[in-house]
Amino acid sequence: MDNERIKHQLKRTQDASDVEGQMEWYEFLLKRYREMPLTLPITDPPMQRICQVLTNQGYTTTDSCEGHGKYLPKIFFQCEDQNHMRDLVYLVNGELHILNHFPWQITAWSSDPYLNPDSKLKYVLEPALWGGQIDANKEHVHLLEDLDFIGLAIIEYFNTPLRFKQVDRATRRMWEKVYGSKE
Repeated sequence: MDNERIKHQLKRTQDASDVEGQMEWYEFLLKRYREMPLTLPITDPPMQRICQVLTNQGYTTTDSCEGHGKYLPKIFFQCEDQNHMRDLVYLVNGELHILNHFPWQITAWSSDPYLNPDSKLKYVLEPALWGGQIDANKEHVHLLEDLDFIGLAIIEYFNTPLRFKQVDRATRRMWEKVYGSKE
C-alpha cells in the first residue's frame, strides 16, 4: 500500500477536486500505519498490520488467514465491550466504502454451542458477498489492499485526538496565511 494506491481509490470514488486535500490526511495515517510496531505472532504477512491495529484498539484477534489466492481473507476476533463492537460494525458496514474495492462485513461466529456451551462468541471480518461471488485468485491483491484500507480507517476512527491534532495544524496554517502571524 502506498500513497498512489490511496490517491487512485479516492479519484475512483470521490470528487477529483477534493482528492489533494484528503491526501495530506491519508499520508499522515499511512505513516502511522507503516511505523506501527508489529508484535503479534502472525504467519501471514499481509494480515500482520490489520491484526495489530485491531489488537491495539482492544479487540482480541484469534485466527486470521489471507486466503492465499484460493479463499477469501478472514479475521476471527473477540470483543468484550459491546459499545466498542458496535463502533467497529458501524465503521465496517457504513464508512469503508470510500476506499475499498469490495464491501466488508462482520458476522458472529461460534463453535458448536452444544459441544462447547462455554465458548465465547467470536466475530469474523470478511468480504461481504452481496449479490455475487468474489474470485479470490483474481482479486487477491485488491482484497489485501482492502485490509490495509480497513486498518487505516480503524486508526482514524478510534483515534479521534489524531484527527483533532491534524485539524489544529491545518487551522494554524490557515491562520498564518490569512493573518500573516501566529495565533
